[in-house]
Amino acid sequence: MKTIILKKSQSYGPYVEGSEIKAKYDLADIAVELVREYQPKLLYDIAKVGDLQSGAYGVFSTAENMHDLPPAMQDRIHQFMNSINVEFNENSLNLIPKKTLMDIFPDFDISSMSVSDTIRVNINRIISEYSNLDPLNFHYNVIREIAATIVHEATHETEFEEVGETSESGPLAAEPGIVNYIDQNADRVLEMIKNRTGITEEQYDIAQQ
Repeated sequence: MKTIILKKSQSYGPYVEGSEIKAKYDLADIAVELVREYQPKLLYDIAKVGDLQSGAYGVFSTAENMHDLPPAMQDRIHQFMNSINVEFNENSLNLIPKKTLMDIFPDFDISSMSVSDTIRVNINRIISEYSNLDPLNFHYNVIREIAATIVHEATHETEFEEVGETSESGPLAAEPGIVNYIDQNADRVLEMIKNRTGITEEQYDIAQQ
C-alpha cells in the first residue's frame, strides 16, 4: 500500500503519518489539516493518526508511544528504576510521560526528547453514521467528526505527556472548539470537498438549499 504523508509545517514538528485513515477515507487529510490550522501544537507529538478497526470513535493508547531519549538520559532512568526496585526494559521509556521525567530529573532538557505518539480514529464507524446524507453533507459531517475525534484523542495524548495523567473531561471539552472552527469556515471546507470529489455545481447548489 502506498504511504500517504499528511504534511505539516516543519515549525510545528515532524510529519504526521496518516496512510491508514487516508486508505479508509480519501478526504481524511482535510480533517487533519483543519485540526492543524485550528491548533497546530496539538499535533506536535503525534507521529501517526491510525485507523481503529472497531469500538469507540477513537483511542489513545500509551502502548503505542515512542519516546526517543539521549543514551545518557536512558542510563539515568535505568539507574533510577533500579534504585527503587522497578524492572526496566526498553519499552519502559515509552511509558514514562514527559512530566514525570521532568519531575524526577529537574535538570532534564526536554528538548532533547523526541516524542512520536499514535492516536487512532474509527473511520468506519464515523462513515456509517452519516451514510444517509447527500454527498456534500456526508463529506462535510464525516470530516468534522474525524477532526473532532482527532482533537479528542490528541488532547488525551497532550494531557498524558504534560500532566502525567488524562481523563475524559479535557478531551470532551476540547471538541466543540474544532467543530465551531470548521462551521465558521464551512464555505471554504465545502469548496474543498467539491473540488476533491467532483460534485457537480447542481449537486452543490441543491445540498446548500
